Amino acid sequence: MSDDREQRLKQAQAIQRKLAEPGPGRHKTRQSRLVRTIALGTVAVAFAIYWLALEYGVDTDELVGFLGLSVLFVALIVGLALLGGFVLWIVKKYLGSE
Repeated sequence: MSDDREQRLKQAQAIQRKLAEPGPGRHKTRQSRLVRTIALGTVAVAFAIYWLALEYGVDTDELVGFLGLSVLFVALIVGLALLGGFVLWIVKKYLGSE
């Protein structure tokens, strides 16, 4: 009885070790899931914005203008964050070496 229990315990531990290993297949699966989620979310938001524009009677050209403006705003924020990170990296590189 204890041999059977020990054997099952060893099998369970082997399975846990196998699942804990970062395999190349798992990384691709997680990455592809993330890409798929982002793509589906983008499509869903685009349809939601289009539907809201139809419901509230917003002109399509005006909607595209708002969308372009919001993309520029997000790009500006991302650019400022990258610039801040770059400045911190430069400061750390030159002042941290002393």
